Amino acid sequence: MSAQVYYYVSRFNDEVPPHEPTLESAAYFLQTGRSGPDDPDCELQSAAPFATPGDIIELDTLEILFDTYAQLLKLDDGMELWQLAAVPPEDARFAAIRWNVGLGWDADTIFDPWCKASDLAALFADLGIEDERVENIAIGRTGEAKARFDLDAEGRPTLTLVSEAL
Repeated sequence: MSAQVYYYVSRFNDEVPPHEPTLESAAYFLQTGRSGPDDPDCELQSAAPFATPGDIIELDTLEILFDTYAQLLKLDDGMELWQLAAVPPEDARFAAIRWNVGLGWDADTIFDPWCKASDLAALFADLGIEDERVENIAIGRTGEAKARFDLDAEGRPTLTLVSEAL
């Protein structure tokens, strides 16, 4: 199974990106200020377009490598600590608890996959998690890419990757 890559227009990338994390949605957003044809009007729509054909657009990327779970380990000395079931790759800098298998996540469930066990315990406590196993944890790495903004023959916006540094 290949990794899933999410794309976000860098200059609009905040806690709630203004488009879906696909090249198609980002292109549509750059032209219209909306994430798609069914997206309700938003305040950014009046400022669009944000790109013209031929523009090179900087993107932030998030590559989801795999999903795992966290397990609460009970040690012989009575201590408890949380541990991810799979060791993340060295370049992994993203982890989040998904809503369910293959779905997204809330911003407050994002954490560093290399955080200390005590930080993981504090996060789970803050989230009100009382189980001894937390499923559906996405592990990923972040990066940057550049894409060329254009319009196709029917006038629909497109983004074509020209460089990718995942």
